[in-house]
Amino acid sequence: MDAIKGYSAMKAILLLLIVSTTIFAEDCPIPGKAEHWIIDYCLWVNESDDLEQPGVQECYEEEKQQSSDKKECKAKEYFKRKICEAHAFYEEGFDVDDCVADEEFKGPTVSNGGFKKPVVKSYLP
Repeated sequence: MDAIKGYSAMKAILLLLIVSTTIFAEDCPIPGKAEHWIIDYCLWVNESDDLEQPGVQECYEEEKQQSSDKKECKAKEYFKRKICEAHAFYEEGFDVDDCVADEEFKGPTVSNGGFKKPVVKSYLP
């Protein structure tokens, strides 16, 4: 009888866990991972495609530390906005709010689901 009670309690806990994760799951309109948005931001501001460049590395470590207290969706929104603001600096009339709302606007790291090194073709035999 105790085994049945234990089984029922475990079933109830499992059901509660499933329901709570479904109810409290973060619904975020911005795709990707916050870490990928940070990488794209740091590549953008350093005008680089090299993740190993010292400026990119410093930016990444600093921004990751500063955003550690933000929830995932808020961090993605924050870095998407920063990328859009950086873009607006170079293009007159560029609307930052439209950029942030644009579901298609994302950097290469977010688009690729992670950082991919640029392929350099060798023409040597």
